[in-house]
Parts: sequence; structure tokens; C-alpha cells
Amino acid sequence: MTKTEEIPLPHIQNQRMISYIATALTTTALAASALLYFIKKLAPPPMKTVEDLTKPYEELIAETSQKPPDTKTTIEVETLEDLAKIAETLIRPILHAIEKEEHIFYIIDNDTKYIYKTKR
Repeated sequence: MTKTEEIPLPHIQNQRMISYIATALTTTALAASALLYFIKKLAPPPMKTVEDLTKPYEELIAETSQKPPDTKTTIEVETLEDLAKIAETLIRPILHAIEKEEHIFYIIDNDTKYIYKTKR
């Protein structure tokens, strides 16, 4: 029969206690930050106003009071920048109309209408 004797080393016990404290603090901080994230959520980026959106393209945009005419083909673009590229390529102005709080930017090229709509 052998007898095993355990001799605790003080510096090991101190390291173990520091590790427990660090784990508890980290877990608490993680829980608090997760709670704050879900309470506040990330704020959406501020929406650009129509003036900010159209400022780089002022020389290409012409205001109009009538809605876009119906054409044989209608192509919707994703951004006003894309519409500006098309306008420069076709050498056509971008027409701007407002219809029920919706801003409509469009280009007419023969039987094709290129259009971008925004509610900003």
C-alpha cells in the first residue's frame, strides 16, 4: 500500500484563482455587451436626402412636372450613379419628377426608358 500526499503550491493556487476571476469577468462583460446589442441594435446608416443624392449630378438632371411616359421597354437601375453613367453614354438628360413622395429619375431613349426611383 502506498500513501499519496498532496502538497499544494501557493503560486499555483493563486494562478488558478486569477484564472477563475478572469473567466467570470469576461463572461459578465460578454453577457452585458450582448444584452446592450440586442436592446439598442445597430442604428441604420442615416438616409441621404434627395439633395445629397443628386448633388454630384446637378448638371445632368432636369426637373419636370409630368410623370414618365409609357415606353415599349423599361429598365430599372439600382442607383442614381448607374443612371448618370447611362445618361453620359447616351448624351441625354436625366429627368426628375415627384409623384406621391416618390422621386423618379428617368432617361428616355427612343422606345426605352431607364428609371431610378427613391422615396428619400
